[in-house]
Amino acid sequence: MDDLRTEMKRLRPGRGIHATDLKNRLGDELKALAGVRESASRAETQGAVASALEAWAQDLPEDLRLAFLAAFGAHPAARFPTLERRMEWAADQLGGVSIRTVHRRVDDAVDRIVSDLPAATPTSRGNYAPGGWYLASLRTTLCLDGDTPEALEDREIVSTIEGLEEVLVSGRVPRSYGGDSHGLQLRVLFGGSEVLRRQPTDSYFQHYIRLPRPLGYGERHTLSVAVRIPQGQTMHPRYVYYPLRRCDAFDLRLRFDRGQEPYQVWQIPGLPRGVVEEYADDTAMVRPDTAGEIHLDFHTLRTGFGYGARWN
Repeated sequence: MDDLRTEMKRLRPGRGIHATDLKNRLGDELKALAGVRESASRAETQGAVASALEAWAQDLPEDLRLAFLAAFGAHPAARFPTLERRMEWAADQLGGVSIRTVHRRVDDAVDRIVSDLPAATPTSRGNYAPGGWYLASLRTTLCLDGDTPEALEDREIVSTIEGLEEVLVSGRVPRSYGGDSHGLQLRVLFGGSEVLRRQPTDSYFQHYIRLPRPLGYGERHTLSVAVRIPQGQTMHPRYVYYPLRRCDAFDLRLRFDRGQEPYQVWQIPGLPRGVVEEYADDTAMVRPDTAGEIHLDFHTLRTGFGYGARWN
């Protein structure tokens, strides 16, 4: 990851992410991790890099987060034309510390971010969140109007290594209330083939998917799967995604059986696991439309936090 540190340092001077030659200033590793396409325009490149920087910084202490975003011009209040002017602004925001102190905090933030990013190594089957790739988007349609609940999931994968051959699709299905039957069925619709299925705990399921061909560094690929609750097994009244790796966007559509829509539905906007089951904030309530559907959209997800919906 030393290359990433060097690439980040090279990006800071001048206007940072607002430079007119931004794409030329990006190194290969930063391009791949930010998901910058070769055909991307300057605006698209700037948006992808800004989103990546904000996602990486979201769990930093507030002082490091502010200094880090300001250094690149990614803070909305610090879009000054020079790095030193942005550092002066950050020093003032941090209580009048020295500019040298702000630079140290930027370096500290970069070190923390680089050390926390998934290792760019091929999938390890003993790892719950193997490196080598991230999700540009996850699009899920949860159908609750059929014989059994079924989720159709499209993942846009971005490889951060050369030769990515395998990815992991995993999830937790709590045991049904008082039920003996307990399982999860996954079928690959396109974009790969399942090579191994594991159940490391009673409620956690892992599916290893071999890609049709190895992906190159920064290459994108769409994987589509159908996930079903076995016939006769009761589903808990919630659908929540807890990202274990970077995920830039999560689009969720729920389709309830018309005439049998739940009385209350709450959007889960990025909550700790222990909060989700009892979350009932009135401001988070959403209602199905006339087709019995709800559409929720989440961006720049925080690793380990829950996004989705629960209903009564």
